[in-house]
Order: sequence, then C-alpha cells, then structure tokens
Amino acid sequence: LELIGNPVSSGGTRPISLTVHGDLLYVLNAAGSGGIAGFRIGTGGAPTPIPGSIIQPLGGAGPAQIQFSPDGRILVVTEKATNTISTYTVGSDGVASGPNTQASAGNTPFGFNFNQRGDLVVSEAQGGPPNLSTNTASGTISSLAIGPGATLTLLEAAAGTGIAPLDAAFTPGGRFLYVRNGGGTVGAFRAEAKGGLTHIGDFGSLPADANGMAAR
Repeated sequence: LELIGNPVSSGGTRPISLTVHGDLLYVLNAAGSGGIAGFRIGTGGAPTPIPGSIIQPLGGAGPAQIQFSPDGRILVVTEKATNTISTYTVGSDGVASGPNTQASAGNTPFGFNFNQRGDLVVSEAQGGPPNLSTNTASGTISSLAIGPGATLTLLEAAAGTGIAPLDAAFTPGGRFLYVRNGGGTVGAFRAEAKGGLTHIGDFGSLPADANGMAAR
C-alpha cells in the first residue's frame, strides 16, 4: 500500500464506508448529521469533491455501508438504527439524488453486496447466536454460494485472519478479496473456483480507527 497525496475532507464527520465506480467515489459519514458525499478520482488517484453531491442528514439512522450498484447508476446505504435501506440515483454529472427508503427484510441491516445477476444480498447483525453469527467478533470470514432466486448456502465459515475483520471488497472480476482488519492491516485472499477463500497474507499499517474499503 502507498499513500497518494494528502488526506481530504470527507464532506462530513466520521466517514465509515466508501464505494468506487470508475472515477466516482462516494463516502458515507455517520456522526453529526451524517450523510453522503461524492468525489472524482483524478489520474494520480487523489479525490476531488463534486459540488452539490452532499446529501444530509443520516445521523439518526445509524448508517453502516454505502455501495454502487454494478452499473454505477444507484447508490445503496444500509441503516442499522431504523432497519431500512436507502437508495440514491446517480446522474451523469456524478451528483446523487434521493433517498428512496424502504424497510429491510430483518433487523440491523449491515454489510451487503450485489451478485452477478444484480441481486442485493444483505447481512443482518441482529438475531443470531453469540460468536456463531458475527464474523467480526469471532475473527472469521464466511463465504456463501448464491443460487437461483438468490438462495444462500454456506460454503466456508472460518476463513479468517483472526483479527476482527471489519470491511471487505472484491477486485473487479472477483479473483481477490481484500479485508480491513481491526488490527490496522489489510488481509488478502484468493477466491477459489468453488467459492472458498485462501489467505495470502496481511499487509500494510493503517490507523487503528480507519474505516471503509474499496478495491479497483
């Protein structure tokens, strides 16, 4: 890992999640009034704020994650405190509009991702047995197969680095998975043909309070 340029304002307080599509980057801020903010990534990799892209507030909703849809036209935000999922449409100028808010399927919607068919698969942080349903607390990473109708089957339940995984992102094409560890490192995994994960190693030295991850 190599730091590019100087840090820039996230457009709010306590940025906890970010997402990238092409040269667009959006950040989710959780403290204060909360909200989302957009940036353009320059040729050197440094982000520049997009005028008019900040949407507030989200503070009372307990936002957890932000991510682009596969085509980059929609932003999705999970909101833990209100058990809702909000979507925003993204214009050609990179400015998002919304939100369109709907109830989640269960309690405490947290991390999520899209599969290749465009289905949104959301993990919920409430309702499971202690140390058996929370990967961060048990230091593990679970991989699941997505079948017809977005049905889920557990493939592997203990592929982890043992250091509180807090966020994860696949590279385009899904060959490698990178995980932000609570110990200030980034774990690298290779995705195998049948869906399992092979730990390659842990790298870098991040601030202990770093949040969010995206892979390009």
